[in-house]
Amino acid sequence: MHILYVSAYYKPAYVYGGPVNSMSSLCEGMMRAGADVVVYTTNANGRQRITAPLATPVMVDGVSTYYFPLHLGGINFYAPKLPRAVRENIMKFDIIVIDTIWGYPLLPTASACIRNNKPYVIPVRGQFFPWALGRDIKKFLYFKLFAAKYLNKCAAFHCTDASEIREIIKLGLKPTGYLIPNGISFNQFKELPVRGITRNKLGISVDALVIIFVGRLTSIKRPDIALALAVEVEKNIGKETHLILVGPDEDNMSQSLSDQAAAHGFLNRLHILNLIPSNELLPIMRDADLFVMPSEIQENFGMAALEALASGIPILVSKGIPVGKSAEQAGAGRVVSCSKEEFVKAGIEMMTNLEAL
Repeated sequence: MHILYVSAYYKPAYVYGGPVNSMSSLCEGMMRAGADVVVYTTNANGRQRITAPLATPVMVDGVSTYYFPLHLGGINFYAPKLPRAVRENIMKFDIIVIDTIWGYPLLPTASACIRNNKPYVIPVRGQFFPWALGRDIKKFLYFKLFAAKYLNKCAAFHCTDASEIREIIKLGLKPTGYLIPNGISFNQFKELPVRGITRNKLGISVDALVIIFVGRLTSIKRPDIALALAVEVEKNIGKETHLILVGPDEDNMSQSLSDQAAAHGFLNRLHILNLIPSNELLPIMRDADLFVMPSEIQENFGMAALEALASGIPILVSKGIPVGKSAEQAGAGRVVSCSKEEFVKAGIEMMTNLEAL
């Protein structure tokens, strides 16, 4: 089967968070399963641009990938050469995956599929949740006036949690939502790095407790709760505790988090690493004792939490992280409400009894 995968961004644009890992893992997995996958994407990479050859195939971990240049400052991932390539080559493919709902590539790509009678699938990725749609009047109008028409003509929606299927129904969209959870390649987890690499780099003793937060530093992701937890763990357990924050600082929270840590005498045990390459995350995970994800919003899956589990770390996540339910059932994590009190209580209990996890 020949599959065209269209996305507004792609690996190595890790600045966009978990979707980059999940979509690239999906493409690589389909290749291993025998499908022929080609990716059309843009050179978007946050405030920067991916420095790959443009509009020509580049092999990215076994997947033929075309990066098309952004225009007009990259507003809404506007890259006119991408849909032009879709129109010129669409007959080579059996099915098209359009992994963007609010980005520019949706409308022209879906339109080309309809004209050429090609089925297309749309991954939802949490983009129909109220926090993503209801709070932005421009998105709501775009959805009602333009996007809904093309969304209703897709062959299916790819959902990673049942909550996404419920939102599709609420919006009155007609295509079926199929539940297929995200997966990861376990090849990178077969031989885990030895513990101590990150601790040595950051000056953290082997006896200290380490909590890790991976995600965008933004108010809805609540890194402040992760920090409050680390402070309280150290205070209540009486053991040196460190917090490592990994992710791009979208809301300029580094200073406020540093001020919060300084107020508790915790500043030299707070480590803000910002965005790092994906291949450098595993050694950090291996040196952690607990992974936390206190998100205020309903997420579509929680890829970083899944990677933490694959690294052998217990997780503590909020109720909006779907993968947390499976972790809790397996005795590998806890799910609590997104509040400082709930996270502190559960975190102290978990860190007191790490051997049982």
